Amino acid sequence: MIACALDLTAKAAKAQSSATAWTVMGEITEADAADVSHLVISAGPGIRFALNSPKGAALTCVLPESDIPRFQQALVRVEDHFTSR
Repeated sequence: MIACALDLTAKAAKAQSSATAWTVMGEITEADAADVSHLVISAGPGIRFALNSPKGAALTCVLPESDIPRFQQALVRVEDHFTSR
């Protein structure tokens, strides 16, 4: 799942625009969980992460363009941590 998030984040980083509209780059649905969450990653003026739960909880976060490289580096470190086990 982390590799997919990394790929979608890279795709969104390349597709950013200064327009106010958001374009969905992809979606990830959690498997094997009691509360199956759904993450939608979109490109626009930054990267938007929208996390929804069938139990009603929802969270949306917009990552500004200036924070994208640091976020991508952190995702790579997380992926390295889990693949080295």
